[in-house]
Amino acid sequence: MPITYRMYLTRDPKVAARAYEERTGQVPTMILARPEAELKGDHPLLIRNRTSPFGALLVTHEGTVPDFGETGSLPAHAWIPTLVPDRERPKTRGRGRPKSECRCPMCDAPVLDFNRLGFWWGWQYGIRPPYWDGLVDYILSRDGYRCLSCHKQVTSMTATVHHILPKEDGGLDSARNLQTLCQGCHTDAKPIMDEQ
Repeated sequence: MPITYRMYLTRDPKVAARAYEERTGQVPTMILARPEAELKGDHPLLIRNRTSPFGALLVTHEGTVPDFGETGSLPAHAWIPTLVPDRERPKTRGRGRPKSECRCPMCDAPVLDFNRLGFWWGWQYGIRPPYWDGLVDYILSRDGYRCLSCHKQVTSMTATVHHILPKEDGGLDSARNLQTLCQGCHTDAKPIMDEQ
């Protein structure tokens, strides 16, 4: 069973250990950091290893320093750390906040704001991002289920979500780069053949 860590965006191991104890009520037994990380001070529970994230410290009470041996490499049972975000997900929905749980395909963290999504590399291979259905629901709801070109009322079956800057040209999946179009206007905006 993997060890569960909390991730802290700090360079001070003492601050991370204190925050972990306040947050969980458990005394930390291990703090992980990258070998090249420049930290403020030292800590007896600090272990440097290459599996830690850049710019953050991982803290746990489930593992101990002897689990890592002299090399500081992760044991097989803890090869993939389970990261618990230090901040709780806000309870209320704001602008750009998904209605349902959508996850980042790179780090598996919850997508908290559709306006901050970047470029999805999988489009060039015909792979839809895992957050796409939630993003489409958000865009249709934001645009009031109306085509932004002809202003015709659409349904989720007759609407398409269109990249304003095409994804082929590096267009982001950010909600700011997407709009609702009906199928007729989408064909006009993006013809099937170049000569059309």
